[in-house]
Amino acid sequence: MYMFAHLSFPVISYEIYARNTRRDAQRPGMHVLILALVGLAGLLPDILNVHVYLHERMNSYSHSLWPVPVVFLAAIMLVLVFKKLPRVLLFFLPYAYLSHLFLDCISGGIKPFYPLGPIIGDYYIPSSSWRSIDCVFIVVLFIIFGPYVYRLVTTIGKTSENLP
Repeated sequence: MYMFAHLSFPVISYEIYARNTRRDAQRPGMHVLILALVGLAGLLPDILNVHVYLHERMNSYSHSLWPVPVVFLAAIMLVLVFKKLPRVLLFFLPYAYLSHLFLDCISGGIKPFYPLGPIIGDYYIPSSSWRSIDCVFIVVLFIIFGPYVYRLVTTIGKTSENLP
């Protein structure tokens, strides 16, 4: 799949969690930071190993399960060093990494224990529909975050009218 799906899938998951638990309601800046960290973790396999062709994805450590404990340890370090970060990141950062692997697994396959073992997965989602899936994610993100952006833009517009 394309990078937008890898970014938006965990971000949408965290937003659903945050709305259902009313987390970060009083700290909008922290909420944006968490969304950025979760989105970055969703992109991490492609950042660690930039690839164009499928065989490059299947022959990399970043698209296997080996880095998941490292991502979990990085989440522990972030939460310990930056005390204001919520502990829910201990779940959502590895989840974002694993969601990337899952999406790649159903859109061509991965080697979960690279260099050992077989390729797991197939083109359950054909590459011809990846752009359509990205468009669906764009619409869902617009529905979720559109009111926030509208409120922000109108607030900025009102404050700029009061300037001399």
